[in-house]
Amino acid sequence: MDNNLTPKQRQAVVEKGKNILVSASAGSGKTHVMIERIINLIISEGVEVENVLAVTYTKLAASEMKQKLIKAVIKQISLGVDEARMKKTLAEIPSADISTFHSFCLNLLRTYFYSAQIEPDFSVGDESQIKELSTQAINVVFNSLYESEDEDFLFVTRIFRSSRRDDALKEFVLKLYETSSSEADRDGFLLKCANSVSEKNYISYEKFLLKTVKENLSAFLDKFDEFKIQCAYFNSPASKKLETFLNGLFVKLTNCLDATDLQRLKISASLKLDTFPTVKEGASEYLLRCEIDDFRKKLAKVFEKAIKIIPENRQLDLENFLKTDKTVRCLCRLCGLYGEKFSQLKRAEGVVDFADLERLTYNLLTHNEEILWEVKNKYTHIFADEYQDVNGVQEAILNLISSDNLFMVGDVKQSIYAFRGCNPDIFAKKYDRYERGDGGVAISLDRNFRSSDKVLRAVNNVFSRVFTKEFSGVDYAKNKMERGGLFEEDYGESFLHLILKEKEENQPIDGLYDLVEHAKSVKKTDTFYEGELIKRIIEEQISNGKIYDLKQKKYRKVKYGDIAVILRNSTGFSNEVVNSLTSSFIPVKCESGKSIFEYPEIKLLINVLKLITFYADDAPLASVLKSAIGGLLDEDLAKIRTFAIGENSSYNKKSFAFCVDLYAEKGNDNFIRQKLIEFKEYFNKIRLLAEFTGAGEILSKIIRDTGLDVAFAVTKLGETRVKRIERFIAESQSNGKILSISEFLTKLENTKNLTSASASGEDAVTVMSMHASKGLEFPVVIVAGLHKQFNDEDDDKKVLFSREDGISVCYFDEQKKTYSQSLATLYFKEVAKRQRAKEEARILYVALTRAQSNLHVVCSTDVEDELTSQSAFFATHFKDFISKKDMPVKIYSTEDLTGGKEIEQSQKSYEVFFDGITKKIVENLSFKYPYEIDTALPVKDAVSSISARENTVREKKFIPSSEILESIDKAKVGTTYHKFLELCNFDDKNVDNQLIGLLSTGKITEEEYNLLDKEVLKKALLNPIFDQLKGYELYKEQQFITSFTARELYGKDSDAEILVQGVIDLLAVKGDEAVIVDYKVSGHSLETLEKEYAKQLELYKKAVEKCLNLRVTKTLIVNLNA
Repeated sequence: MDNNLTPKQRQAVVEKGKNILVSASAGSGKTHVMIERIINLIISEGVEVENVLAVTYTKLAASEMKQKLIKAVIKQISLGVDEARMKKTLAEIPSADISTFHSFCLNLLRTYFYSAQIEPDFSVGDESQIKELSTQAINVVFNSLYESEDEDFLFVTRIFRSSRRDDALKEFVLKLYETSSSEADRDGFLLKCANSVSEKNYISYEKFLLKTVKENLSAFLDKFDEFKIQCAYFNSPASKKLETFLNGLFVKLTNCLDATDLQRLKISASLKLDTFPTVKEGASEYLLRCEIDDFRKKLAKVFEKAIKIIPENRQLDLENFLKTDKTVRCLCRLCGLYGEKFSQLKRAEGVVDFADLERLTYNLLTHNEEILWEVKNKYTHIFADEYQDVNGVQEAILNLISSDNLFMVGDVKQSIYAFRGCNPDIFAKKYDRYERGDGGVAISLDRNFRSSDKVLRAVNNVFSRVFTKEFSGVDYAKNKMERGGLFEEDYGESFLHLILKEKEENQPIDGLYDLVEHAKSVKKTDTFYEGELIKRIIEEQISNGKIYDLKQKKYRKVKYGDIAVILRNSTGFSNEVVNSLTSSFIPVKCESGKSIFEYPEIKLLINVLKLITFYADDAPLASVLKSAIGGLLDEDLAKIRTFAIGENSSYNKKSFAFCVDLYAEKGNDNFIRQKLIEFKEYFNKIRLLAEFTGAGEILSKIIRDTGLDVAFAVTKLGETRVKRIERFIAESQSNGKILSISEFLTKLENTKNLTSASASGEDAVTVMSMHASKGLEFPVVIVAGLHKQFNDEDDDKKVLFSREDGISVCYFDEQKKTYSQSLATLYFKEVAKRQRAKEEARILYVALTRAQSNLHVVCSTDVEDELTSQSAFFATHFKDFISKKDMPVKIYSTEDLTGGKEIEQSQKSYEVFFDGITKKIVENLSFKYPYEIDTALPVKDAVSSISARENTVREKKFIPSSEILESIDKAKVGTTYHKFLELCNFDDKNVDNQLIGLLSTGKITEEEYNLLDKEVLKKALLNPIFDQLKGYELYKEQQFITSFTARELYGKDSDAEILVQGVIDLLAVKGDEAVIVDYKVSGHSLETLEKEYAKQLELYKKAVEKCLNLRVTKTLIVNLNA
């Protein structure tokens, strides 16, 4: 046994004869304890590995557990402990029952399939197959009820229907089914939900809301004494007026607290007070008046909320609530019907999903005593890892197969997967029982072997207040984390970084609207400022930061790879932070190198390729049909399938492709028929073209033809999506060879991961979501985005759901066609808000406890100076959990982060170019061309392509393959020179120093360094053009997108507008004048280059003049090879 175990760890290893629940705080060594316990059982009690069952929730965790057990056994062999038996154990570990919970269920069902009422050749369906069957099941159920004109169902659809769609109703039924499937007694759970509407429940809701309002009001009591003492200190006429007002407010508050029911509380809360007294700004009592004013406004919000949730007419509200009984019962019936149909479809396909694995296992063990006895007899010791993530069915299975031999370990504070059906209350309630000695032993591991003292201090300060029994079911203050002793005392750092913005007033636009002036006055977002601050923290850490390296046993400088930026989600804000960092050449890797194959736009393009190779492939066909390419909706696809079945019931077993062809021939909706005909004709042409055209060019054509790139460009993060598409298409070449569609698909199948994240080797800052960070640790952690509001979308739904309380539906008046919220609905909203706050608090705990040495918490709004234990109940943002007393504070103004500049140079040009033509993009997407010539024009084009086509028309000649390869190498060299000129300082003529600096910071690679000729670079920097541009604002590698007419671009007889994108190498601006510089690496003369690229420079000039309203005085070419 490890001699370094703490007393509590040792107890967890040796305790026996009872069920054991270990609450293991972050970094407390829970996995090490589990392995030590298994080793101790093998050595001390002669337990065989085959008699041990250990379940966890991911394949990676199970694999790591096996690997750690192997290492532990090898260590025992090296120590000479029972060598023969240890070697036997070592050989048995690979086949040991250390697996995910679902793998355990799967193996059990395969062994006892004959008693599980399941076919022996069943398989676990993949996600897409299960989703398709689920959609089919819900559609079949709904269509059947529509056809039979089921009265209750039609009434419910009228309540839920929005824009003539029933998606919201389907979504709720699926959610209810998913939750019920995670309960051991699924039928009993649905029955409880069906009985949600009763007067007894209404009364319990009233009691809860009365108690909640009083708790919220009680939090304000202590402040009155404090304010009265301050008033007495001043003892002035002004302070006496303030004290009089406080007395009236106190009476109002105590009357509310004394109320015995909600109606009396509403009367007290509605009482008006005297006018709040005024105090002159210069008076000594003015600050006290401001504090009291802020206090009374906060208290007024609680009064207002109480008034709002309490109904004017209790009896009418109760009657309306009871009338929703029919709706609630119908929802539960729909859930049951869907479940039956879903099960039928899965059985027909011979597949099960993960919930089925649990359900079938539970039923198998419940109804077969002999099998249950065999399982219990086999496993003498059972381990459940990450027990905080258990659900009701899994808990029931564990209870069935165990008998005082169950070892559970987890941390309820890290239960962050409620959306997957996990139920942290199972852990919390069991721990309470075990702590009282009822049913088992509770052990708390609180020594933290991950974080520095200052990180621990900050985390303890926050969560000793947040995690109370009342709020989260956990008494954190009782078992707060203790230092593990890995670092020296008082090591590390933790800071709360606050960005305080001055109040801004929106000034009306005076005179004509000006695009450039608008761009200068664009209000920067919280995301922008946080991005700037995150960059500053990273740069400071890299420049001056030092950490103690536990492996090297010494202090060293912080590297990029030591730093993690942890955000609530991996999209939106996360992408903006990544863009901000990469724009400053900080190397970044995103959330485990997320593959671009996971993004919808890339999945669509892969399906397009599959459809070209085999048109009758159902899944790709459906995917492309309901994309912007096919232009159909889910309802249209359902019509196509339903029509086929209506033609002939035997067609139910026909492929979807067959149904599509049938509908194109005979369908009764002309719009859908025409779409299908045009769709197939188009893909027939594409298939023919693909015979002699590469995959990349085919995809580019389809994207141009259908306007997919523009459609993506105008969406949120559109630029990122378009770049992702370009990255994907770039893979359609391999070592200079253009791949056919079949070759490209083969390559994709063999490519496990293709990332679009910017990274420089392994030494890169990690940007990831809080969920993805669980189980990881980093020397330096930056947690940002605390100003983001929690997701409150449930508040707007017409039906609410709670695992504990069932279902609540807004009352719908069929005659008036109006909705009204009952007290029950408001109760459910309050419960949902509390559950949401608890979940978010646990997510924040996970994020903060990832830090080993340094923790930086970034917030773009102010936080409270001090919080109470009641504050967590009101939390709607992460910042509501943190106060200035929790850790040292650094405060920044927005001017601090922008250097006093109104517009960041690196963003100015992009904002002006792109934002200025958003309206034009939308117009192009919806424009109907009146002339035939216009239909052959592309939606979007690139300046380089236009220029290249013009040169091709001018001079067509055959190019040998050897020259093509040579041109590829030249292009690579040219790109590298462009990159240097983008990164370099034109004023520093020391090329050697600049190159070394760029190489050492990872901004250029060693390969790129070797491609650059120093003499060429020296000559380039000495070019007089750069000296002439001193005093100009320089914008390097400036992307733009704007519009030109076809007449301007191609000389066509058409005024149709085409989107044009390009990149200007160097844009120099002074006042209202601009100079454009374009770099070339060519052996041609300057005169030849100016002639060859005249069109390109002309388009650059027009774009700048059109979008920026600047006068371009010069367009210059700098030939680096001159």
